[in-house]
Amino acid sequence: METNKRVKLDDQTTDDDGNLNIDIAYWIAKERIAVGGKKVLMSGGYGLFEGSAPAEIYNSKSGEFQGGPELQVARYEHASVALPDNRIFICGGRNNSGRLSSCEIVDPKNKTSVEVGNMKEKRRGCAAVLISDNLVLIVGGHDGSKVLQTCEIFDL
Repeated sequence: METNKRVKLDDQTTDDDGNLNIDIAYWIAKERIAVGGKKVLMSGGYGLFEGSAPAEIYNSKSGEFQGGPELQVARYEHASVALPDNRIFICGGRNNSGRLSSCEIVDPKNKTSVEVGNMKEKRRGCAAVLISDNLVLIVGGHDGSKVLQTCEIFDL
């Protein structure tokens, strides 16, 4: 059984080898999260000195990528957490405008994304944990000048 697959990330087209069809210069900045069963949502990323808004969905069963929803805010170094209904909560990060406080919910099934508000602090590199069906704990990160030693709870 094949457990991983080598994917070339510097190509702008999808080919028979499963290459991504969006320009992502640094995969490390792209957030990956499981979406119901055998699928993974890859959101944001960093390319050409700015954040990326297109998302991709990888189906591990078929080994193929497909286009996902467009994020409301281009971002990288953000946090994400899967919700019980298979939607994804995404928060913070940064883009060419700076650090972000914005949050959005992505629905991979319907390929939609909607902004749901802002955190109290701009955070990149933070962590997000679902603590109940409608509450997300957002911890740490960096605001551009200092490491944040705070957390906040976002009510969905």
